Amino acid sequence: MAHPDWLEAAEVEAIQEQVVYPGERPGYLGSRGVLLSALNRPQNHYHYEGVESLYELAALYCIAITKCHAFENGNKRTAVVSAAYFLAKNGIDFDPDDTAPASADMIIRATTDEIDYRALAAWIEENSTEQPAP
Repeated sequence: MAHPDWLEAAEVEAIQEQVVYPGERPGYLGSRGVLLSALNRPQNHYHYEGVESLYELAALYCIAITKCHAFENGNKRTAVVSAAYFLAKNGIDFDPDDTAPASADMIIRATTDEIDYRALAAWIEENSTEQPAP
């Protein structure tokens, strides 16, 4: 398997600016370093724990971005859309808008450790479609 096309902080920052509701302030709650640390979590699982499933890596992104609470507003929304963007960069279509109520429930369950990243990954995979290679 080729290395995944990883998320960059600038991409997640742009997503966060798009998902905040009117009246909410975009931007960091603390430092950018918190987000950078969260973005390294899936890469560490990939390099050191052998996690190669794009769905599991997307779930790890989702949980890490939500739990790090880097932004003042929209952390869960940013996490779900970032996971979808990561999958899209890697040839998989996951549209969180199609599953909005279930997405919120699954993210809350994963970030409160009610389910692990593998269960979240299985749900993401069930709601995704692999795109044919060009």
